[in-house]
Order: sequence, then C-alpha cells, then structure tokens
Amino acid sequence: MPERSLKNWFKLAFHLFVSDQWEKVEEIVQDNDSTYRWLKEQILREVCKIEENSFRSFLGSAALNIRDRLITIKHVNPGEEIFSKVKFWLNQQTGKFVLEDSNNATEDRVIGCKIALLEASFIYLDESEMVANFFRHLLNKLRGIAGVNSAIEEKNNPTILAQVKVIDDAAKEYVRSIGQELGDWPVFDISAEALPSEKPDYEPPAIWCFGDYGMADGQMCYPEKVAIDKEGQFLVLEEHTIGMGGVVTIQRIQLFSAKGKFLKCLLKRGEGKVNGMTDFCLTKDGNILVADEDENGHGRIQIFDYEGNRLVQIIPEVHDPEVYPHFASVAIDSNGNIIAGDSSSYRIYILSATEGKTLCKFGKFGREEGEFQAINHVSCDDSGKIYVSDSALHRIQVFSGAGDYLSLFGPKGTHLRFLLFDAARGEVYGSDYRNHKVKVFSMAGEPQREHGKYGTALHECWFPLGLALMPDGRIAIAERENHRITVLKI
Repeated sequence: MPERSLKNWFKLAFHLFVSDQWEKVEEIVQDNDSTYRWLKEQILREVCKIEENSFRSFLGSAALNIRDRLITIKHVNPGEEIFSKVKFWLNQQTGKFVLEDSNNATEDRVIGCKIALLEASFIYLDESEMVANFFRHLLNKLRGIAGVNSAIEEKNNPTILAQVKVIDDAAKEYVRSIGQELGDWPVFDISAEALPSEKPDYEPPAIWCFGDYGMADGQMCYPEKVAIDKEGQFLVLEEHTIGMGGVVTIQRIQLFSAKGKFLKCLLKRGEGKVNGMTDFCLTKDGNILVADEDENGHGRIQIFDYEGNRLVQIIPEVHDPEVYPHFASVAIDSNGNIIAGDSSSYRIYILSATEGKTLCKFGKFGREEGEFQAINHVSCDDSGKIYVSDSALHRIQVFSGAGDYLSLFGPKGTHLRFLLFDAARGEVYGSDYRNHKVKVFSMAGEPQREHGKYGTALHECWFPLGLALMPDGRIAIAERENHRITVLKI
C-alpha cells in the first residue's frame, strides 16, 4: 500500500478550526517538519476550547475524540497501526451525531459539522469518491438546519453565517484537492453584507516548534540537548535510555533544517561509532563533540564531522582503576578547549581538543565551595568562566578558567539545569527543569524574565533541558516530555 499522507487532512482541520489564511503558515509547514507539530498545536488549542465550552455534552465528547486523535497522530505519514487506531475511534462519528440531532442548538450543530468533516475525511482517506459523497451529505444536512436556513434567508446572524461559509469553502477545497468533482453540491447563497463587518485577521503564533514522539526520522524520543550550527540548522540529541521488558528504544543526534525539516541522522547509538551518549556540543570549527562510553562502559570523548567520520577520540588517564570517568556534560570554552564534567569522580576536566591532554582538573565530592554532589551541566561564558550546575545541592558554582572557585550564580536553592549565555545582549538563560520554566538572568545572576509553566500547549513547557541561541535573539528549547524543540523570544 502506498504511503498515506495527512497533509490535506491537516490543512482541512486548520481551515475549519483556526483560519482560512493558509498562506500565512504554508511556507513554515509545507514539506518541513514531518510531525506537523506547530500546526497541530494550533488546531488542538481551538478544539480544546470547544471541549471546555461544551463540557458534559455530545459536542464536548465529539471534540474530546478529535483532540485525542490529534494527539495520537505523531507523523504526517502515519503507519498502519496508528492509522487503524485513529480510524477506529473516529468511526464513532460523534460529530455527525451532533450535526444530525435536531435537539441540539444551531451553534452546536454547525460545530458538529466541522468535526464530522474531519471524521469522514479520515475514515475514507483511501476512498476519495466516498469522501466527496459523504461531504455532500454532510453539507446538505447543514443546509437543512432551520437556524442556518433562517440566517441565510433573513441575513440576521452574521456569526453563524461566517462559520457556515468557512465550512462550505473548506469542504469544497478539500474535495477538489483529492481530485473529485463537487457534483450536486448544496448552495449556500451567503451575501457579503450578511457576514460580520470585520473579519478577524489571523496572525501565526510567535512561538514555533517542531518534533513529536517517535523513533521515525524527524521524530524525537525525550530530546535533551539542542545546538544550532553556523548555517542555522538544528542538531538534537535524545536521552540515553535502555528499554526493559522488550521495549525498544533509540538514541540519535538528528540534523534538521532551519524550518524543522529532517535532513539526516548524524550519529546513532549501536551502529559502532557511539554507545550511550550523555551530551554533545559543537566545536569551534563546527564538528560534533560527543561524550559517550566505550565498549567497556568507560567514559570517553569523541569528535565527528557531519559525515560521521571520527576525527578525535579522547580517553583520559585513569589514576584509580575502580573509578573510570563518566562525562555527564561537555562544553567548549573561548579558547577551544573541552570542559567535561565527570559524574564519577565529581571533577571538572579541562582538555585540549586537539591532543586530548588533560590541562587541568578540579573538584571533589562534598558540600563546600568547589565541591559537588552531582554534576548535571557545564557551560562557559565568553570571558572564560566555567559554570557547573549541581541538582543535588541546588546551586550553580562559577570558576575561573583555571578552576579557581569564584562565586555562586543565581538565586539560592536554584533548580536550573542548563545555562546559555547571550553575550550580545548581556543575558543568561537557564532551564528550570523542575518548575517547567526557562528563566532569564543578568550576567550577575539577577532574575529578569521567564517563560512557561507545566503543560503541552505552545506557551507551556514540560521538563525543559537543553537551550540554544539563534542569531535573532530567539532561543531553542529541548522539551524532554513534550518531545519537541520550541523556538521563541522571551
């Protein structure tokens, strides 16, 4: 069976529930992010409003069904299992039931028609002629609603008429897009003067995102780190998890275009080049520096080009045969040296990127200045200072480039896991993993602004981790539990 595409189906949903101004999103959506996540979040927002406004009613149940199916669909080309599952639930045709029940209010029946169109177009996705026939049937039902007929004849309900026109236009466009004729299509003679005097202008959300859960190309399984290269492309690292009980897991560094289109998989666990990757960053010359483990489970650092060729391998000297390094985080300082946080010995290594020689190391287990009980992330600012986040002690310590303790960064008791420095604007971004926020600080650590709260909507966050800075001042956030990369200006 040829690969199914839901591109037209998503476009229909956008037209019915969000806006008829497809041209404002087409460039971002079309042939880019294969999960359609940004578009889907906009549709979900409107469907959730219907569900909330019609709680404990048949219309609310119909909206809930559509909402759950949208969440289930993780790719614009769904596999047979997902397609069959969604089709099974949409076959309940709760939207059609709302449309056809004359006991429902006219407003509810009109919205029911929108949902019924989405149901029918998915159920009969493989039968274009059936879709066209079903659409004609649904539009005839809509035309036969007394409240709709009265509004058309008397021109006395511009709100209803605007919705009816949206439905008529969207349904016609969809039927034509699947290569079918309109045939005996019902006539909705809605004059311009009967419509609202001002049409709301759609503005795409300023917050953009791409990616959704899954193991296919372009999908993400718990993204932990994001980087942006000199061409504006995104590199995304997934969490290193090992499945139990036969559960299959995957870990990759994937490359995406500036518009979220999957380009290729750069590195993948288990293909002989990398094992469990704990972190990565880009070197000064644009190569990929990866912290992982060798075949014996010992920590190492490797550098690869974009073709997957290994350029450098660094295995630090081991002074205690019972304690091998395990690098939880890596960064590149202003001199091009590698800063690596070893969670086994609770030390920070400064390594030469060319020779792999240990230039300096500092730290030990403890609670005092310069000591750690966890090393979650290391980062560097343009002046050469090193910042180390410690989730056990809820603090970020600042060190000189030589490893001398300088100060603490940010408020006491912080839950920040990751720091990103914007030297041009004199600001620092921090991912507050526990509180589902990204916070902005001055270079001195004083709070300025913040973004997010727990949730899945575009303006919400769910366990934000890695951050990356874009040239225009926007930042990219790797949201672990939302399985997406979110881009915004805070």
